[in-house]
Amino acid sequence: MRYFGLLYLNKKEYERSISYVAEALELSNKIGKHESTYFNWKTMGLIYKEQGNFEKSLKVYTEALDIC
Repeated sequence: MRYFGLLYLNKKEYERSISYVAEALELSNKIGKHESTYFNWKTMGLIYKEQGNFEKSLKVYTEALDIC
């Protein structure tokens, strides 16, 4: 799912990108895959950064770091 999110990010379709990454994040949390959860949070931060939403991006990147 995260890869679909990255695909739509490259096409600047941010809402679709967020939707796919959010779904990937939910799945990785559900099955306890911490490495995948980290990469999903990191990808979500990248999406918000690309949108110019730096405050939300920083918050999301912090979530990713908390997993490490």
